[in-house]
Amino acid sequence: MLILGAMKIVAAILVFLSVAAHADLKWDTLRQQFTYESGKPVFRAQFGFTNKGTSVAKITSVKAGCACCTSAKADKMVFAPGERGAIAVKVDVRGKQVPLLRPVVVGCDDGKFVTLLIDVKTSDGSSKAVPKWGK
Repeated sequence: MLILGAMKIVAAILVFLSVAAHADLKWDTLRQQFTYESGKPVFRAQFGFTNKGTSVAKITSVKAGCACCTSAKADKMVFAPGERGAIAVKVDVRGKQVPLLRPVVVGCDDGKFVTLLIDVKTSDGSSKAVPKWGK
Protein backbone atom coordinates (compact mmCIF):
# COMPACT_ATOMS: atom_id res chain seq x y z
CA MET A 1 0.00 0.00 0.00
CA LEU A 2 2.79 2.40 0.91
CA ILE A 3 4.48 1.85 -2.46
CA LEU A 4 1.20 2.46 -4.32
CA GLY A 5 0.68 5.74 -2.44
CA ALA A 6 4.24 6.87 -3.19
CA MET A 7 3.75 6.04 -6.88
CA LYS A 8 0.61 8.19 -6.96
CA ILE A 9 2.52 11.10 -5.44
CA VAL A 10 5.37 10.71 -7.94
CA ALA A 11 2.86 10.53 -10.82
CA ALA A 12 1.13 13.69 -9.57
CA ILE A 13 4.47 15.52 -9.34
CA LEU A 14 5.40 14.44 -12.88
CA VAL A 15 2.06 15.65 -14.22
CA PHE A 16 2.54 18.99 -12.45
CA LEU A 17 6.08 19.37 -13.83
CA SER A 18 5.01 18.53 -17.36
CA VAL A 19 2.25 21.15 -17.20
CA ALA A 20 4.63 23.71 -15.72
CA ALA A 21 7.17 23.10 -18.50
CA HIS A 22 4.78 23.78 -21.37
CA ALA A 23 5.79 26.64 -23.64
CA ASP A 24 3.19 29.38 -23.85
CA LEU A 25 4.48 31.51 -26.70
CA LYS A 26 2.04 34.13 -27.98
CA TRP A 27 2.88 35.22 -31.51
CA ASP A 28 2.47 38.77 -32.82
CA THR A 29 1.45 37.26 -36.18
CA LEU A 30 1.62 33.85 -37.81
CA ARG A 31 1.62 35.13 -41.40
CA GLN A 32 3.52 37.89 -43.15
CA GLN A 33 2.73 39.11 -46.66
CA PHE A 34 5.13 40.67 -49.13
CA THR A 35 4.75 42.10 -52.61
CA TYR A 36 7.29 41.03 -55.21
CA GLU A 37 8.81 43.84 -57.24
CA SER A 38 11.13 43.25 -60.19
CA GLY A 39 14.73 43.32 -59.02
CA LYS A 40 13.84 42.74 -55.34
CA PRO A 41 13.61 38.96 -54.93
CA VAL A 42 14.70 38.67 -51.28
CA PHE A 43 12.37 39.22 -48.33
CA ARG A 44 13.17 39.31 -44.63
CA ALA A 45 10.52 38.60 -42.02
CA GLN A 46 10.60 38.77 -38.23
CA PHE A 47 8.00 36.77 -36.32
CA GLY A 48 7.92 38.19 -32.80
CA PHE A 49 6.53 36.41 -29.77
CA THR A 50 6.30 36.68 -25.99
CA ASN A 51 6.54 33.88 -23.44
CA LYS A 52 3.21 34.35 -21.65
CA GLY A 53 3.75 31.29 -19.48
CA THR A 54 4.90 31.10 -15.88
CA SER A 55 8.00 29.03 -16.66
CA VAL A 56 10.91 29.00 -19.08
CA ALA A 57 9.98 28.19 -22.70
CA LYS A 58 12.45 26.46 -24.98
CA ILE A 59 12.44 26.43 -28.76
CA THR A 60 13.69 23.03 -29.86
CA SER A 61 13.61 23.41 -33.65
CA VAL A 62 13.12 25.92 -36.47
CA LYS A 63 12.64 24.27 -39.88
CA ALA A 64 12.05 26.02 -43.19
CA GLY A 65 9.61 24.31 -45.53
CA CYS A 66 11.68 24.81 -48.69
CA ALA A 67 15.08 25.74 -50.08
CA CYS A 68 13.94 29.30 -50.90
CA CYS A 69 13.89 30.01 -47.16
CA THR A 70 17.63 30.53 -47.11
CA SER A 71 17.61 31.04 -43.36
CA ALA A 72 15.13 30.61 -40.56
CA LYS A 73 16.42 30.92 -37.03
CA ALA A 74 15.57 32.03 -33.53
CA ASP A 75 17.53 34.89 -31.99
CA LYS A 76 18.01 32.55 -29.02
CA MET A 77 16.39 29.32 -27.84
CA VAL A 78 15.38 29.80 -24.17
CA PHE A 79 12.94 32.48 -22.94
CA ALA A 80 12.02 33.42 -19.40
CA PRO A 81 8.40 34.25 -18.49
CA GLY A 82 7.47 37.60 -20.04
CA GLU A 83 10.53 37.64 -22.30
CA ARG A 84 10.22 38.56 -25.99
CA GLY A 85 11.94 36.82 -28.86
CA ALA A 86 11.77 36.48 -32.63
CA ILE A 87 12.23 34.06 -35.49
CA ALA A 88 14.05 35.67 -38.42
CA VAL A 89 13.30 34.31 -41.89
CA LYS A 90 14.96 35.18 -45.19
CA VAL A 91 13.16 34.13 -48.38
CA ASP A 92 14.71 34.29 -51.87
CA VAL A 93 12.17 33.83 -54.69
CA ARG A 94 14.69 33.81 -57.58
CA GLY A 95 13.82 30.94 -59.91
CA LYS A 96 10.39 30.51 -58.29
CA GLN A 97 6.81 31.20 -59.35
CA VAL A 98 5.05 34.02 -57.48
CA PRO A 99 2.58 33.95 -55.76
CA LEU A 100 4.08 31.55 -53.30
CA LEU A 101 3.37 30.55 -49.72
CA ARG A 102 6.19 29.06 -47.64
CA PRO A 103 6.02 27.57 -44.13
CA VAL A 104 8.50 27.68 -41.27
CA VAL A 105 7.73 25.21 -38.47
CA VAL A 106 8.82 26.05 -34.92
CA GLY A 107 8.91 23.31 -32.27
CA CYS A 108 8.87 23.86 -28.51
CA ASP A 109 9.82 21.80 -25.48
CA ASP A 110 6.19 20.92 -24.80
CA GLY A 111 6.03 18.94 -28.05
CA LYS A 112 3.82 21.50 -29.78
CA PHE A 113 4.57 23.09 -33.13
CA VAL A 114 3.50 26.34 -34.75
CA THR A 115 3.60 27.06 -38.48
CA LEU A 116 4.66 30.53 -39.58
CA LEU A 117 3.83 31.54 -43.15
CA ILE A 118 5.62 33.78 -45.66
CA ASP A 119 3.21 34.89 -48.41
CA VAL A 120 4.71 36.55 -51.50
CA LYS A 121 2.40 37.98 -54.18
CA THR A 122 2.57 40.30 -57.14
CA SER A 123 1.09 43.79 -56.86
CA ASP A 124 -1.62 43.02 -59.44
CA GLY A 125 -2.37 39.50 -58.20
CA SER A 126 -1.03 37.83 -61.35
CA SER A 127 1.33 34.88 -61.54
CA LYS A 128 4.94 35.64 -62.42
CA ALA A 129 8.04 33.52 -62.95
CA VAL A 130 10.90 35.25 -61.15
CA PRO A 131 14.17 34.99 -63.10
CA LYS A 132 16.89 33.00 -61.38
CA TRP A 133 19.56 35.54 -62.41
CA GLY A 134 19.36 39.28 -62.98
CA LYS A 135 16.07 41.14 -63.25
